[in-house]
Amino acid sequence: MSTPGFGFKNRKLYVFVDDRIMLLEAWPSLKAVQKYGQSSWMEFTPRFRLLFDETQGPGDFPDEPLPTGEEFLLQRRRAFGAFRANIPVPVAAAVEKYQTRQWKLLQLMQKSPAAIELAGIMISHLLEMKRIVAPDAPPPRIHSLACLRTLHDMVLAEFLHMDQQHGGALPKPPIPGSKKIVPILTGDDLREEGKTQKNCVGGYVYKIREGKTFIYRVLEPERATLEIIMTSEGDWIIGQLKCHSNTNASAATRQAVQSWLDQYALSVCG
Repeated sequence: MSTPGFGFKNRKLYVFVDDRIMLLEAWPSLKAVQKYGQSSWMEFTPRFRLLFDETQGPGDFPDEPLPTGEEFLLQRRRAFGAFRANIPVPVAAAVEKYQTRQWKLLQLMQKSPAAIELAGIMISHLLEMKRIVAPDAPPPRIHSLACLRTLHDMVLAEFLHMDQQHGGALPKPPIPGSKKIVPILTGDDLREEGKTQKNCVGGYVYKIREGKTFIYRVLEPERATLEIIMTSEGDWIIGQLKCHSNTNASAATRQAVQSWLDQYALSVCG
């Protein structure tokens, strides 16, 4: 039997648990192998949490109870922290939000590096909509970006159908629109915005109904989709501002939107 422990060397994470040794190669190879005792190395899918920030716990291993002493936990954090440091920052930031299936998510993003941000957004939307549409259904199985898109669109269609049955009107936005920045007021219009701009904004219905976010069409100086979110101080700020297919808006567009928002910002008179 192995003494439980963790280490990181040459871009490889080593995990020793009872009679098993696991070796996980960091980005971009993302290869995971394990062996029991004197047996040969075999590929496997890690099901424990790999990525977490300083405010999160590393989580538990699904099969084996591990020591809980302070020195052991520190060793674990150091090894997993080194593994995380070898993952691209935007990938780690997207994946660490999810406590399970992180290895599969890493592989998904490794196969489609140009779609890292989009994949993170779509996964978040999918899980939130599934929580409402089918809370008791088993977790979705995602094998590729194409699979993610298809599953996201299927759940979104069902979600919007449910929303329509409860009335398509959305809550009144906190900031009035203008000729160039137009608030989206119905679920149908939100879905149409997503189709027109080729983004995932249709999945924001639940956030809008909870008052967490509001969506606007930006018509000038270029066509874009705007999300505004509220800060802890009560101001509404730009959450996301994207053009067609989630490309970044120009500096001129961002400045135009910011100037519009500034008209409604809280002010303190001294």
